[in-house]
Amino acid sequence: MAMAVWQKKGLRIICIGIIILILLGIITSLTVLLLDYFNIVDVEILKTNLLQVFHTNEADGKNAEEDPVDNELQVLGEKIVELEQENISLRDEVKQKSNEVLELIQELDQLQTKLVELENEKQSKTRVAEIYKKMRPQQAAAILEKLTEEEALAILKILDAQQVSQIMAQLDPNRAATLTRGMNNPKGGD
Repeated sequence: MAMAVWQKKGLRIICIGIIILILLGIITSLTVLLLDYFNIVDVEILKTNLLQVFHTNEADGKNAEEDPVDNELQVLGEKIVELEQENISLRDEVKQKSNEVLELIQELDQLQTKLVELENEKQSKTRVAEIYKKMRPQQAAAILEKLTEEEALAILKILDAQQVSQIMAQLDPNRAATLTRGMNNPKGGD
């Protein structure tokens, strides 16, 4: 009877030990997955290192007489390790290229925004030019007298040469000379 109880207790201890080992395995696996998810540990590198350790230990444990099949397995194992390392480096390269693509997409978005702004500015200038085309030269000259040099140059540059000459004839000679210099200067205005 005492022996039966001891065997039951021994069986329970073995079962509890197995359950604890299974739980430790699950916890370890989840820990590694979480570390990989948060990019703390790269599972591929860990796997490669474990394979190298396994192959090294396996090679150390062999005796002098080696089987050709074992040699082939070792060569294939080393090839697997090389390919996994190459895979890791290619994944890193893909990540880098993906980041570069994202940067280029952001730059493209910025350029598209700037293009829209420039198109809106062009439409606005075209509208201003249409307004000045409909004015008499005396009216346009009176308005240009009150604008800054940069504003007046911007308007004159979008009008055709005939309109500009008619407006300039109506301006004060000093103001007309200043605007003429600004129109001839490539840095002036647009």
